[in-house]
Formats: sequence, structure tokens, C-alpha cells
Amino acid sequence: MKTSSLLRAGPAALVPLAVQAAVLGSVGLGLLFLLLPAVGYLPALGRRSIDLAPLQAALLYPGLRAAAATTLWSGLLSTMVALLLAIGLIAVLDPLGRGDRQGGRWLRRAMLTLIAAPHIAVAVGLAFLLAPSGWLLRIVAPILSIDRPPDYLLVNDRAGLALALVLVIKETPFILAVCLSALHRLDAQSHLRICRSLGYGDAVAWPKIILPQLYRLIRLPVLAVLAYGLSVVDLSIVLGPSLPPTLPVLILRLTADPDLANRLTAAGAGLLQIGLVASAFLLWWCMEQLFTRLLHRSALRGRRDVPAWLKIALRWAILGAGGVTLFLGLASIIGMAVWSFAAVWRFPDPLPVDVSLDAWRRAAGALTEPLRDSLGLAFAAAAITVAAAVACLELEDRIGTATGRRGEWILFLPLFAPEMGFLFGLDVAVSGIGMTGSFAAVLWFQLLFVFPYVFLSLGEPWRALDSRYARTARCLGAGSWRVLLRVKAPLLRAPLALGIAVGLSVSLSLYLPTVLAGAGRISTIATETVTLYGGGDRRVLGVYTVLQTVLTALIFTTAVLAGRPRRFRSAP
Repeated sequence: MKTSSLLRAGPAALVPLAVQAAVLGSVGLGLLFLLLPAVGYLPALGRRSIDLAPLQAALLYPGLRAAAATTLWSGLLSTMVALLLAIGLIAVLDPLGRGDRQGGRWLRRAMLTLIAAPHIAVAVGLAFLLAPSGWLLRIVAPILSIDRPPDYLLVNDRAGLALALVLVIKETPFILAVCLSALHRLDAQSHLRICRSLGYGDAVAWPKIILPQLYRLIRLPVLAVLAYGLSVVDLSIVLGPSLPPTLPVLILRLTADPDLANRLTAAGAGLLQIGLVASAFLLWWCMEQLFTRLLHRSALRGRRDVPAWLKIALRWAILGAGGVTLFLGLASIIGMAVWSFAAVWRFPDPLPVDVSLDAWRRAAGALTEPLRDSLGLAFAAAAITVAAAVACLELEDRIGTATGRRGEWILFLPLFAPEMGFLFGLDVAVSGIGMTGSFAAVLWFQLLFVFPYVFLSLGEPWRALDSRYARTARCLGAGSWRVLLRVKAPLLRAPLALGIAVGLSVSLSLYLPTVLAGAGRISTIATETVTLYGGGDRRVLGVYTVLQTVLTALIFTTAVLAGRPRRFRSAP
């Protein structure tokens, strides 16, 4: 950032610089305190010499190689399927991204429904949906004359397919939202019009002309999805394999081991986790190059259209896959809601024979503390991140977008760095200064993940606002604060409401940052849901998942209502 631009911006430039320094410092501190124990240096345990024993112990740890292979496979598979499904749905239902078709409007409604559903709630619901005594089998049991649960394994399978499935259910709507936002920046209609004039059908022109431009705009969010799939812990605990678990879960178990010497092994495994994510990025890049070459060769053949039967088959395959994804996501939430009110629900009954509020009464007393901590962290994180994001975007307006966006990549580092890697090191650093288990430590960890999503939700609408509004207000004598509060904020009320909703919902869903920084002293709805999953009481677990889903739905509903345009009474 140029010095003259900073001087012109005044003290306002300190906020974005402080945000970038905080993010970069946190990630760097976490990686440093991961590297030091990984090479044997941890003074708290009396280890002051440098050696590679922790790395060797991690490499020889039972099940680590299988855990790494499962993590890599499930992460790559889920990201690839979610990307292909999202692009396919857009190409079929809303190729221009304008939402002017009935299919495009339905696509947006379904997308918002699944995005609002918390990750852990969908995972827990899917686990009970696919279980041998789950709701899916209960529905077909009378038809197939099944009177006892069969012996099969869909949940916690060794291949990690159930884990990949829940990642597809949750990440497809996110990639859809990113694609629809990116399509607004492309003049897709003009490109397709030119292709039609040359004799190309839409089924050939869209993947050859629009798709390459679209992918360049969504590449970083897709890589963030891949990094998340390789680092997720809570979903892996619920749906992933258990013996051995995925690599992030294995590291978490080593971290919580009573034998403190295993923290060195956990650090070594955390370093391997970083290498695994880097290898996945390299593999993804190789697949990108392969796809680019195949697309280039296809373009050189000059084929103008595809057979009608192939169009119909692809259309129905994509719609079928999208329908199954939506059904599984919604059925997971509805199934847990039914369980929360079930008094007697024996297999193979498709519905409970009796309903009761007993589970809600039993859970009411235990919900007070997790609900208080969850809401306290969520509101604090949303307030801080929205204020910081607005300050960063305001700086762009003052010194120019090109100058202000330099270094913006730093803000998204926590989304690309493996969570279990740098958060482990950051936890070691926090333990050294005595902050472990405090509200401030948990909030610090959460802010690293809440801020990127809030900034993404506010960035494009803020930059798209016509600068003439602010210029006119300044010409009339309004200062910077008045322009922000009286001109920009009302015009950007909907994006601001959405940014607050995103901050609240992301904070409510965070599991690993809360577990590591909270050290068992700070409990939230998300952490309690994962803990209760091992207890086996579906009714109480249904209460927690329903509560988390209702909270998120209320947050987004309030944001939509608050962001509605004002209606002015017409003059008589």
C-alpha cells in the first residue's frame, strides 16, 4: 500500500492494517508453535533440544497412513462432486445467473434453505437417516417386509463416503451462491448470443465459453472448500470412520491424550496435515490442467451441438442428483425434529406411536449455559467482524480499490490453512500465556474464521455501490461519518443485515476453535451436540440440533426482513 495513499486516508488506514496484522500474526504464531513441538522443542514438557523424534513418532503412529488416505480421498471427492453438481444445476436451471426463470428462482430458494442449516445439525440428522434403523429404512420397511434392522455400514464407513456425502450436501449450496454471484460479473448473455450466431448450441457454448471464465472467478472459494473438507473435525467425528479416524480427528485425540508427551506426536501429525493439504492443492491443480487441455481439444473439434437424447439424459441426471441432495439435507433436519418429540418410536414404525415434550424438559436445564456462551460469542464476533469489514471497505473507497485490495489475500489465510494445524500451534501459544479456557481466547479463535465470511458477504455489494451518492453528500458538507451512517448504511442495509447474519451463524457453528481454546470450560450448542452424539440419546440430541437450526433460521429470517427496501407512501 503506497505511503501517500495511507497519509491521505488518515487514521482510518490503521484499522485494515491492524486486521491484516492480527490475521497474519495469528496464523504465523500458530504455525510457529506447531513447528517447534514438531521438531521436539517444547519447554513446558522439558524438551529443549531439536530433533525429528515427534515427526518419526507421527509417521509410525498406528493408523496414521490410513487416516491420511481417507482424509485426502473424502476431501477431494466431496469438493469435486459439489463443484460439478453446482455448475451443472446452474447450467440447467439458471445459465445466465439472473434468476428470471422459474427454475432459477427455485434454485435460489433451495440454496438458501441448505445454507441456513448448520453443518453439525445436518451431519447428525444424516447419521440417523442412513443408520440401519434410520428413518429411510423405516419408511420402506413395511413395503419390503423388514422387521429388524439389517446389518450394513453406511455411517462411519472406512472409505469415508458418508463424510463425503454430508460435505457435498453442505458445500454445494455454498459453491452455488459463489457461482451465481460471479455470473453477475460476466456478460453471459452476450457471449451466448455470439455463439448462437456462429451456429453453436447453448449446450456446447456454455461449457466452452462461460465455464472457463466462471471458474477463474470462483477458484479461490473452491480451494477454500477443499481445505475445509480436508480439515473438518466435527463432521468427521459424526460420520467419518472411527478406526482409524480421519487425520484431523486423530490429531485432536492425540492433543486431548492424558499423556502430555503425545502433544509432540500431535504436533508432528499437524505438520503432516499441512503437507496433506498442500498435496491436495497440487493434485487439484493437476486436475485443472487436465480439464483445461480436454476442454481445449473439445473446442478445436468444432462440434456445434450435442444429440438431443444426451441433453435430456444429462439434464435429468443433474436434476436428480440435485433433488437427492436437497431431500437428504431437509430430511436430516426434519428427522431430528421428529426424534425430539418422540416418546415411543420402535423399529420398523415409520413415525412415532406417541409424542412427548419430555426430551425438551430434560434438556431445558442443561441448555442454559451452552446457549448463553453460544449467543455471547456469536454477537461479539459478529459485531467485531462487521465493524472491521466496514472499516476495510471504507479505506478502499478513500484510497482507491486497486490500492486498498493489496494484501487482501491475508484476510482469507485461515480458510486455506489447515485448521487442526495452525490452531494446534495457536493453542500452545495461548496455553503459554495462561489464556486457555477464557472467553477472550475462544473469541480470538472464532474471529479468525468469522471475519473472512463476513468480508466476503459485504465486499461485492459495498464495492458495487455508486460512488456518486457519497460524492454528492460530501459536496453538501457531510463528513465521513455522516456519509457512512446516513447515506451508505441505509443504501446497504440488506448486505449489512446479511453480513451480521453470516457472522452470527458461522460463530454458532464453529466446533474446533471452541474446543481447543475453550479447554472444556466454554461450551456451546455446537460442542454439546458433538458430545451428545456419543451418548446415543436421539431425543435429547434432536433437541440440540433443532435448537441450532431454529436459531440459524431466525437469524437469516430477521436479516431478510431487516434488509427489505423501505416502502414510501405515495403523495396524495
